[in-house]
Amino acid sequence: MDRAGMIRLHWPEPPDLEVDANEDQINEAFERYRASATVEVIHGDLGDKEKFAERFQQGRTLARTASSASLALQEI
Repeated sequence: MDRAGMIRLHWPEPPDLEVDANEDQINEAFERYRASATVEVIHGDLGDKEKFAERFQQGRTLARTASSASLALQEI
């Protein structure tokens, strides 16, 4: 849905850690960081199955096109 432009994900700022933080403190801080995000709904008609399917397919096509272009550049 994010790639299709139906929603936008907002991630929090990475945690500030003390210079002398131990591995457990680092792991705990990043677990909290990775487990939270805010989802912004861009299109209010996501309940419309036809609109959803159309936007989802457009996002899928865009992702495939970008992936193919990237692969083609690697072969040059």
